[in-house]
Amino acid sequence: MGYVISVAMLIGIYSLLAVGFNLESGHAGLTNLGFVGVYAIGAYTTALLSLHGLPWPISTLIALAPSLFAAYLLGWATLHLTDDYFAIVTLGFAEAVQTSLTGVSAAGGVYGLVGIPTMFGDFPAAQQYLQVAFVFLVLGAIVVANAILVRSDYGCLLRAAKANVTAARALGKRTPSLRRSALLIGAVPASLAGSIYALYIGYLSPTAFGSSLTFLIVAAVALGGSSITGALLGAAVFVGGNQIIQYVTSGGLNSNGVLFAQLDVVAMGVVLLGIVLFRRSGILPFKEPSRLAE
Repeated sequence: MGYVISVAMLIGIYSLLAVGFNLESGHAGLTNLGFVGVYAIGAYTTALLSLHGLPWPISTLIALAPSLFAAYLLGWATLHLTDDYFAIVTLGFAEAVQTSLTGVSAAGGVYGLVGIPTMFGDFPAAQQYLQVAFVFLVLGAIVVANAILVRSDYGCLLRAAKANVTAARALGKRTPSLRRSALLIGAVPASLAGSIYALYIGYLSPTAFGSSLTFLIVAAVALGGSSITGALLGAAVFVGGNQIIQYVTSGGLNSNGVLFAQLDVVAMGVVLLGIVLFRRSGILPFKEPSRLAE
């Protein structure tokens, strides 16, 4: 049961990342590969505040401030770039955050942070179940908020700017502000995911925030499509598949002792290749809401 709960926790955490990235890329057209940097900032801020005695709910809320500030600075510095350069620079931001954490002694350096107070530690008998319930409660709230947002006029404006920035500007729409707001909104689930991860694992290492996580979430959203349901499905498939592969290669069905350390990466590549060749819009692409009734 403990293993199932740990997988469910990872699915919930990575689903938060996928929903945030889906808003930025699927609706605003921003291939923001720096969301893992925001995820790391949320995780480390929550961990440090909790280690200094703040209750974990307060630490989680306070961690939103530096995460949003980082997202704002990232948008301010990059939104004038074209799509390809935007993706490259934001990926560089995530790598810079990870590298910086290894050199900050207050954050544990390369050894990371240990002894982070975990969520619901006062209820040891039911702690795991409360943690799972909490992450999916947060995920549910984020999903509902995103669903309302993407089907509102604001969501339509985001998709209009994604389709043709020049036309949107000609119609008097402030596209830089729109796209910057998408980065800020997408940073909220990323920060919350980082906080929950820190408060669940109880240990943080800079290696947990590498580019492999970035591409896992990108692959999950590409698989699922630009809809929220698709993002959730993609996260569940990739996290669940990753855990199955780890089980198979760690001994269960790997009786010959062959090392398949990168089999999950190979599987991710095969899935992405299949999407590009046969289903570019993903399994569950977003369907524009009809406004005929209005």
